[in-house]
Amino acid sequence: MTPFAIGLGSNLGDSLAIVRGAVRALDQAGQRGGSRVRAMSRVYRSPPVGGVEQPAFLNAVAILEWGDAPESLLATLHSVERSHGRDRASESIRWGPRVLDLDILLAGEDGSISCVAQHLTIPHPRAFDRAFVLKPLADVAPTWRHPATGERVDLALSRVADDARLVVPIAEGLAAPCRGTMVCAGDSARDVDGRDGRDGPSAGGGSPGA
Repeated sequence: MTPFAIGLGSNLGDSLAIVRGAVRALDQAGQRGGSRVRAMSRVYRSPPVGGVEQPAFLNAVAILEWGDAPESLLATLHSVERSHGRDRASESIRWGPRVLDLDILLAGEDGSISCVAQHLTIPHPRAFDRAFVLKPLADVAPTWRHPATGERVDLALSRVADDARLVVPIAEGLAAPCRGTMVCAGDSARDVDGRDGRDGPSAGGGSPGA
């Protein structure tokens, strides 16, 4: 199994429920090959990027253990997006509103894997420059490194400290997946039904890709 850091973002609809639903969908999708979500960050509210007027985003990061190729994971992410109502083909604004945005940020133990394919680049080209990515990523993988530069996630976060002040945690962790236990930021282990979840208000964050 290869661990992948997955960025989640939403600023349309009930974003907290959408992000949580995406986590469950990823965990269920992985069951066929034994993959699983093993950790989740807190959920953060973040201002949008790109200069487009729109609501704030909710952002989080999941660590997903995946037993197949990165390209198959990307296809799964797009399938989960579609199941929540996103149609990438109809989007005309690059950094516009999103019902759900899922991105592969890093891959491999400590972020050691690089991949360049037709529709996929790992690590995500903008991940280490965006506070709304780095802050939740630091919750679950602070010592992972950029495979080319060697920069650690927690040190990259300190480099964008001014922007990071605008990225505010609104919930201690996402609802747990539908099986097993998952370690959430700020928690020990959370029961699969998420009954101990402490929800915050639902509002916005950004998206590293799109």
